[in-house]
Amino acid sequence: MSNPIIKLSDYQPPAWLISQVELTFVINENRTEVASQLHLKKNGDTQQVELDGEGLETLDVRISDQAVDYQIQDGRLSFTAPDDSFVLSTRVAIVPEENTFLEGLYKSQDMYCTQCEAEGFRRITWFIDRPDVLSIWSVTIDAPVALSTLLSNGNKISEQTQAGRRLVEWKDPHPKPSYLFALVAGNLVCRPDVFETQSGKLVDIKVYTRSSDATKVDFAIESIKAAMRWDESRFGREYDLDVFNVVAVSDFNMGAMENKGLNIFNTSCVLATPDVATDAAYERVEAIIGHEYFHNWSGNRVTCRDWFQLSLKEGFTVYRDAEFTSDLHSRAVKRIQDVSFLRTHQFAEDAGPTRHPVRPSEYEEISNFYTVTVYEKGAEVVGMLATLLGDNFRAASDQYFDTFDGQAVTCDDFVACMQGHTDRDLSLFKRWYEFAGTPKVKVTTKRSDQGLRATFTQSLEGCDVPLMIPLRVRPYDDQGQPTDEAQLLVLESFETQVEFAASCSLLSVNEGFSAPILLEYDLSDEQLLKMAEQCEDPFNQWDAVQTLVKQLWLDAYHEDDWSGVELVAGVLGKSLSRGFEDPAFTAEILSLPDSAQIMGLIDGAVDPLKLDQVGKQLHRYLGEKLSVHIHPLMAHLGAAPLYEPGGKQAGRRRLWQVLVGYLAAAADSAAGDMISRRFVGADNLTDRMASIHAAAKGAQTIQYLDSMLQVFYQDWQDEPLLVDQWFQVQACYGNLADIQSLLQHSDYSLSNPNRARSVLGPWARMNAEAFHGDGGYEAFAEVIDQIESINPQIAARLVLPLTQLARWTEPYQSRARSSLLALQGQCNSKDMAEILGKALDSI
Repeated sequence: MSNPIIKLSDYQPPAWLISQVELTFVINENRTEVASQLHLKKNGDTQQVELDGEGLETLDVRISDQAVDYQIQDGRLSFTAPDDSFVLSTRVAIVPEENTFLEGLYKSQDMYCTQCEAEGFRRITWFIDRPDVLSIWSVTIDAPVALSTLLSNGNKISEQTQAGRRLVEWKDPHPKPSYLFALVAGNLVCRPDVFETQSGKLVDIKVYTRSSDATKVDFAIESIKAAMRWDESRFGREYDLDVFNVVAVSDFNMGAMENKGLNIFNTSCVLATPDVATDAAYERVEAIIGHEYFHNWSGNRVTCRDWFQLSLKEGFTVYRDAEFTSDLHSRAVKRIQDVSFLRTHQFAEDAGPTRHPVRPSEYEEISNFYTVTVYEKGAEVVGMLATLLGDNFRAASDQYFDTFDGQAVTCDDFVACMQGHTDRDLSLFKRWYEFAGTPKVKVTTKRSDQGLRATFTQSLEGCDVPLMIPLRVRPYDDQGQPTDEAQLLVLESFETQVEFAASCSLLSVNEGFSAPILLEYDLSDEQLLKMAEQCEDPFNQWDAVQTLVKQLWLDAYHEDDWSGVELVAGVLGKSLSRGFEDPAFTAEILSLPDSAQIMGLIDGAVDPLKLDQVGKQLHRYLGEKLSVHIHPLMAHLGAAPLYEPGGKQAGRRRLWQVLVGYLAAAADSAAGDMISRRFVGADNLTDRMASIHAAAKGAQTIQYLDSMLQVFYQDWQDEPLLVDQWFQVQACYGNLADIQSLLQHSDYSLSNPNRARSVLGPWARMNAEAFHGDGGYEAFAEVIDQIESINPQIAARLVLPLTQLARWTEPYQSRARSSLLALQGQCNSKDMAEILGKALDSI
């Protein structure tokens, strides 16, 4: 199918604005009626009014009690306005119970809830559904009295019951676009708390869940209060309503949604106890709660003018939530984890068929642009601005919030506020928003009369102008000692030369990953070892080890050359000797990169199965070499007497997981006993899942896996989030027959996004043999086809691993192409059509 292309260059301000919105929802089983009053005001030169709507049964359209002569075509209701300002009344009927797309108003088990970003509100009622139409909203919810919880945006104005019905009125005093509208109706349990702002205002915090989840939100509440305190301290932003409501929903396309005053969360991103959340999940809950709360200013009070500016709110807010986590925990570990994720996922996107700039210039379906480029690379762009401005970044952010409060603006407006606080010409910097791809910076050095001359050469495929690239650089001498402080070098030309002192022989470049680039700096093994052992920047210390590991992986893939194993094992062994000083950092040093990162370093087509097999062989060889170092440490990494998430305790658990993984991969005779004892004695999900994953990795430990999985399922089959974990671990390691059995399991469902992702995500991204092996693509595509008819947005995201076919050798590429062509012939959604079209055009 062919879809119209929406272009940034075609943007026009809305012809009509809506100053006030008054909605009334009358909720009944299998039929909800929505009455609206829209206060419209002319904003252009036409009397023609067009409203957006999808799947609506239109019952009435009136102006001043007079029926309107309207037309409906291609999802637009149009009519001629009688005046330059008027109140339009409409009434529609919808069926939330049948809404499997989970956009607009839908029913999740026994709860009604909404998801309106990006264009879901048009599934609720007729509206000018675009982010630059900001309105003051009043909402009345009329529902059966059995629905005890009726929530919407803003502050509650009134509540009453009559004739078996409950009526609740809400009003949001802050103007917002339709994508931030929210409604929840259900029989929920509230966990209340209170936060006192820096000005002394008391804010009611209320977290709503189903009764079975009510005891799992204590950590979420503490995270909300931590986020509120942090935003006041770091950005001077205070909460602006009387109440902050959070609702946990089990059927949700995204992680969470920042609706003004009523945040809606996927249960996986808000529920946390030692039994249902791993250490990583605890940190994820904290970060996502922070992210959605921080949107109150970077997204809600100041929102984006159009969807091309999506990174204006998402990139800035991801930067803010990363800073939040860094301030609360280890900044070095957080940075390493973020860059590892970026290199694995975003760099691959930059090199693939769906590559796009941080600010796209065109799209067919906006839901396809909620991507790692918009979010994570967008955050890196904001981070570079923070690096360039230094201490002035806070003042520039204040200017942005204060200048544009209550407005819908652009990435250019954001950069303009930054420009007011630096002497650098940021017009060059704005190219980061305009060009797709990952820039490369090549560093060469040679001796000169003054000392060491370094030449930095930048390039970006498809870009004929240089970018502004901030690089933190620190010089080192022959002994690996720093000769000066780190300096900020800002590249503004294709080639930049810098002179360093004569004592300098080695540079630590891009410290802290100050710019999201591919660095080409040809260091010897000896120099990399010095960086790994002596570099004062923890990120580049880690990255030096990663570089050695990647080079060994590449040598083994290309030439079957394993001569570097001793070298790599040696540097990892030295890291182990310092393991207990910072166990979380040591665990990152010892963790192998994802195979997607290795694929990105190879020119030309790649055999994905061979690449994965080489990685497993590398894991085994290193395990064999390191076992002599690992065994003495394991007794000191026993389970803590009382579980606490985070801190050194979490770091020690993570280190145990990495080390026992090496032993399992090496078929160490002691690994099985270590794993089974840890599993049996575990009082937390982190240790249970670490044991199961370790058991699946080794020839000697696989015998424990089935019994562990059986026990886990028997104990936790009534906990949906844990059943998701049970599916995930099997999809990571099972063969194709195993995965097909999972898809037929009575607990598996394609209609619940978490459950659908629990098998399809790890199957395609982490299980190379079951995905790339015979029948894998074909079976995967069949399931994607089934999901597409239920929830196109989820299908379009899950199919992405199959779109990387241009990187693969034959016969993988031809098999994947056939599967994608079959999908293209069957798909009916804009979401899938855009993704499949780009993938097939790439070969």
